[in-house]
Parts: sequence; structure tokens; C-alpha cells
Amino acid sequence: MKRFWIYILLFVFILPVIYPLLTSYFYHFSDEPNISLIYEMSRALESGHFPPRWIADVSYNYGHPLFNFYYPLPFMIGAVLFKVFGSLVGSIKIYFLLTVFVSCFGMYGLLRKHTSSFLAFTGALIYVYTPYRAVNLYVRGAIGELTAFALAPLVCLAIYKLFERVNFKNIGILGAVLALFILGHNLALMIFVPWFLVYGIYLYLKKPSKRTFIKAFIASFVLGISVSFYWLFPAVVEKILLVVQTPFDYKDHFPFLRQLLYSPFKYGASQPGLYDDISLQIGIANLLLVAITIKSLIIFKKNKKLFPFLTLGAFFFSVFLMNIRSSFLWEAFSLSTYFQFPWRILMFTTFLTAFMIVFVKSRIIGAILLIIALINTISYFVPSEYFKPDDDYYMKRMFANRIIEGRSEESAEYKNYSEDFLLLPVWTEERPSSLPSAKIESDTAKVENIIEISPYEFRANIISDQISQIAINNYYFPGWSVYVDGQRINTFPLKPYGNIGFIVNEGEHNLSVLWEETPLRKIANGVSILGLTVALVMIFIIPEKKKKDEVK
Repeated sequence: MKRFWIYILLFVFILPVIYPLLTSYFYHFSDEPNISLIYEMSRALESGHFPPRWIADVSYNYGHPLFNFYYPLPFMIGAVLFKVFGSLVGSIKIYFLLTVFVSCFGMYGLLRKHTSSFLAFTGALIYVYTPYRAVNLYVRGAIGELTAFALAPLVCLAIYKLFERVNFKNIGILGAVLALFILGHNLALMIFVPWFLVYGIYLYLKKPSKRTFIKAFIASFVLGISVSFYWLFPAVVEKILLVVQTPFDYKDHFPFLRQLLYSPFKYGASQPGLYDDISLQIGIANLLLVAITIKSLIIFKKNKKLFPFLTLGAFFFSVFLMNIRSSFLWEAFSLSTYFQFPWRILMFTTFLTAFMIVFVKSRIIGAILLIIALINTISYFVPSEYFKPDDDYYMKRMFANRIIEGRSEESAEYKNYSEDFLLLPVWTEERPSSLPSAKIESDTAKVENIIEISPYEFRANIISDQISQIAINNYYFPGWSVYVDGQRINTFPLKPYGNIGFIVNEGEHNLSVLWEETPLRKIANGVSILGLTVALVMIFIIPEKKKKDEVK
């Protein structure tokens, strides 16, 4: 009952944070293309395209292998919400709301393993009432980072529960939660996984006699990687098939120290130098927690200094990475390819500083910190303005000729829409600038009866009185297969758009174009199926079998 009332109180305290999501209105944010990606994921899943890799309606319908590289989990959940509620705007609002709840409740559960209920309560709220959380929610709408904020405490909590009790169920749970985290955000994976390893090793060093824990810990990580392997392996190996470029120079987006200490809350974008139009502050309460942790490192007994040392080391290294003096590391490890904006590491400092509540030993100090956090940030959790869009407002901006009900006339709004977040395949010299006249075309052959069975399968008839080149207006990318009269034929990229080309002989032919998994992706899928099966057996079947054996 005590825990129940604590969760009720947490809910009450975070109402000011989520109130704008509970109204019938919505707001503008930087990452609005994510709304269109929920729709694309929904289209993929409804068409039986699983695992989802290709999105069909971008780049003037030339498509893109986005979900082969871009974190899929938020959009899968968003697609389910869209199916249930029938609204893209509603689905992303609900998703944003869920990330706030899960992050707050998850952080409370984690902190409760290390400190009192009151201080865990305080730390969970500070985790929410941090300036960068408001930036993510109401300025950027960064669905991936919001997912990471929700899942990071759950991964650490699963690690701690495995430390408490090493068994198959807890190995399976940690593996499953870690897989969700991997699928939740590319960037967070790079930032948080080293900390997950450090946290697990710290727990082991607390009790080195628990050798079974470290073995189970390693097994859980292997399991988590296995479950997510269907996406993780192609995302890493096939990255060379995309032109890695960004319109932003990362050197222009290192925050200055004074900005980390304090910068006013704004609703614009990151700019070079000191003139950013968003707040990049760590947070006053968060910085006070850093100071308290430094003090604890001094006064704690020798055998208790390791944990504050690790958290402070991780914090200050993160601050260093956000400073322009760390450019040599960014260049040596190509960090700019992934991060673009160094200040994104604020998601990790937000997590770490809230976690530092475990080093506070006084309820009074905890209460003061919470009050400071509320005063500092509560006014940030509001949009810059409200408006009332329908789903087609976004569809017309982000797709050339698609609305919720299907195809439409070419959208005038789409011409002003930038798709820089879609990295071009290496065979593409320039982006298409208009809709093609048909999905399948030829200058010398007649293409008839084009049928779109799904966004991932097309059929047509070809009549040619000579050897002819046929163009399919999808980007060339491994996975697209072309069959002529039932025989798979070789394809090649065409210039300048890098769409699919192939040759047919004279005569009449039946054409079939469909998306198929490559041999390497099939292997990756098999690893994920095996990993998921093992995780489910560990979580559900083995514990049930033990219960039945105990009853007997």
C-alpha cells in the first residue's frame, strides 16, 4: 500500500509536466518527421513487412531503407497506438506521456534499491524536472531520447535485481529490457551501455563472492544483443551503403560551460557559439547533487568511495565530451557521425545527476533539492504555442501525395519540406525533385497493368520489340528482388537518382518486384528468433516448471 501511494503521489507531481499532452491541442516541435515515421511503420506492419526495414512514401515515393538503420521501437509502439486510437497526433501524444510515466516510476524503482523511499521519490522527480527533459518534450519532441530516458532506469533496475538474485528469470528479463533499449535509440546505445557495464561491475565488486552474478550479467548482455540482432547487425554492417553526411558541423554545437551552468529556456534551434535558441543547462538541482557527491567522496569511508567516484568520473567525462577541447576524440572516433550535436550527451548527465540522490543523507536536503528543481523547471514544461492540427496536416507536409485515406494530388507543402535526415544510398547522386509518372517505366518498352499488391510488392507486364532497360522508381538497395517470367535477374542502380534498373529481352514478360531479406539479414533474423525464444523460456517457462516441481 505504501508503494501504491508513492506512485499516486509521483503521478500527481508530474501532472504539470504532462498537462499539455492531455489537452485537445498540440504544438510544434523540431522532430515532427517522427509523426510520419509512425505512419510508415504502421503501413509496413499492416503489409506484413517484418522485420520492418523499408519505408515507401518518402523521397517522392522512391522510398528509403530507414528502419534498417534507425531505431524502430518507438515507431512500432506508435504504430500500435495509431491502430488502436486511429490518430497519428493522438498516438505520439500518448507515447510522449508514457515515456514520462515510465521514466519517473522506473527511476523510483531503481533509486529505492539504493536509498530511502523519500529520497528515491525525490530523485525520480528530479529526473523528470530537469531542463533538458523539457527541451526534449516540448522543444525537440525527440522520441528516441524520450525512449532512452524511460528505459535506462529499467535496464539498471534489471541489473540490480539480477545482482540480488541470480536465476534464469532475471537473466531473461535483463536480456529483454536491454534489447528494448538497443532498439530504442542508436545514440543512447553508445552513451549508456558503457555505464550499464560499469554499474554491473560495481555491483560485483561490492560482493566479489557472487561469481555467478558476473557470469549471468555477461549472459544477459549476450542475450540482449541476440534479441536485437536482426536490427543491430545490419545497422552496423550495412552502414557503408549510405552516404554519411550531415548538414550540421558538430564543432558549431559544443555548449559553452556557462550555457551548461545556465541558459534561458527558448523554443528555437541549436546555433553556433553562445547564441543557441534552446536551453542547454544541466539544471541547478542537478549541479547541487554533483556538489553533494563530491562531498561524499571526501567524507565516505574508504570502502564506500568507489560508487561516488565512478558516477563523478562518468559525469565529468560527459561534460568534457561536450566541450570543444574534446574535438580530438570526436575526430578520432568519428563521434560526429552519430551525435551531430555534442550537447545530446545531456541525456546522460540528466540520468547521472538524478541518480546522485543516493549520496544525499538528509531528507531536508532532499526536500530542498526537489523544491529547487520544481522552481527552476516547472515553467519550462509548456509548448511555445498551441494549435489543433489533424493528421493530414502532417501527411501533406511530409509526403508528396499521400494522406490518411490513401493517395492524393501532389502536395504543395511537400516541396518546401527537407528530408536531410534520410541519408542517401551511395548510388544516389541527387534526390528526386518530382513524382515519377509511374512506379515502373521504360523508354523503349511498353509497361502495362502495374499492380501494387503492397508497398513491398509490384507486378506488371512488359512488351518490348528489342532489348530494353526498365526503371523501377525505388532506390536501389539490397533486399529489392526483380523476377522476369519467374526468374530472378540482376539489377543495377540508375543515374542520377540511384533507382533500380534491369534489362529485358524482346517479347512479352511477366514482371514481379518484391522486397526479400538478404542472406545476411536472414541469419540476423534467425539469431533474434533464437535469442527471443531463449529469453521467453527463461522468463516464463522455466519458473513455471520449477513451481510445478515444488508442488509435486
